[in-house]
Amino acid sequence: MNVIFLDIDGVLNSRRFFQEANEWIVQADTRFEYYARQIDPECIQRLNALVERTGSVVVLSSTWRRVHPLDYNRAFLRAAGFRGVLYDGTPVLNRHPRGDEIEHWLLGRDADRVDRFVILDDDCDMADMEPWHVRTSGETGLVDEDCERASRTVMP
Repeated sequence: MNVIFLDIDGVLNSRRFFQEANEWIVQADTRFEYYARQIDPECIQRLNALVERTGSVVVLSSTWRRVHPLDYNRAFLRAAGFRGVLYDGTPVLNRHPRGDEIEHWLLGRDADRVDRFVILDDDCDMADMEPWHVRTSGETGLVDEDCERASRTVMP
């Protein structure tokens, strides 16, 4: 299987998005809606296209997994328009870079099932996982060029 390790902040949203949508976000009626509205619909469309093009599942590596159970994150993404499979989340390894958490997941229970993978993240804490990292901009979130690079990484 192909895997996309997904950060949310800086990938599925951005500073630009928050500036434009802040009023709409804070007017949410429920806490669930508040979180679902923090996901930029344009970035979700790009992620959907990438998932469909590469046949990938998504593994959440975002800090959102520290705050919300996987099922809540799955529901937030679904409410924001995500059509793919949120397969799992990486483990939380305190005081370790995110790249170590991803490597730990890759060496775990599904190691023999992963064919190719890519990491979508706006941060630079990838350690040994840097060759598979597509670094997005926190200013813009996921853009077409990032998706092209990610697609080439998963499907060379």
